[in-house]
Amino acid sequence: MAESLDVHCEHFNPVEPETVRDLWPIMTHIRETCPVAHSDAQGGFWSLTRYADVAGALQEWETFSSGQGTVWPRHGEMELMDLIEQDPPLHREWRRIFNPFFTPAKVAETEPLMRKMTTEHIDAFIEDGVVDISKDFAHVLPGTIFFKIAFSMEDDDLTEVHDWLRYTIQEIGPETAEAHANWVSWLKKVLSERRDSGVRKGDMLDAVLDPGRRQRTFGRRTGAPADAADNWRAGHHPERHRQHHATSVSGSGTRGMAARRSEPDP
Repeated sequence: MAESLDVHCEHFNPVEPETVRDLWPIMTHIRETCPVAHSDAQGGFWSLTRYADVAGALQEWETFSSGQGTVWPRHGEMELMDLIEQDPPLHREWRRIFNPFFTPAKVAETEPLMRKMTTEHIDAFIEDGVVDISKDFAHVLPGTIFFKIAFSMEDDDLTEVHDWLRYTIQEIGPETAEAHANWVSWLKKVLSERRDSGVRKGDMLDAVLDPGRRQRTFGRRTGAPADAADNWRAGHHPERHRQHHATSVSGSGTRGMAARRSEPDP
């Protein structure tokens, strides 16, 4: 058994069906025999499998950057996403805009709504007697709650968005690049429509679009959220700005492990 698992130390591919089926024995073997492993799958990447290493990498953003993309495997046409695929100090500036929405008191206000939406999702399949709990519940519910609270959107508007996020985050494969592009394009469209409508709902979209808040956060007035991030990056970190717009990027980040795409050391 150990010999059959050895292959994963050099060829570990977490999105391969055979790997998913035996994931925990494989991960245990890698952790015990080669806890910092390089795989040649998906263009090559490093895996950190011990808690202490992963926790340390999460804190050491200068080395384990999110600024080259956190969606993996990465395709050259993928556009980087503000906040999620950024490093400090710009990442901290964006978080100043969003933090007020995630205080304990603010989250507590949404508990009745979250319970109601959870019950509605369970009611939709409970009579069937069978459900794919990951695909039909665990994956859909957090996004539905987030978009309802942060974007003031109903679930009826989100069927395609859930699919794009599933292919971007959960079911990595040939559809990932297109799904990621559709998700980013949709997000820009949502921001533009809210800005142009003049309607304000006091949600996260409004916080992003608020010119006074952007002025306090980025130190300059800009015409749109994307412009705010782009202009700030260009003025303060020109090298990072060029990196952001590079057509060929390499994936890094963490999804159950810290991974950095690179060639192995000679």
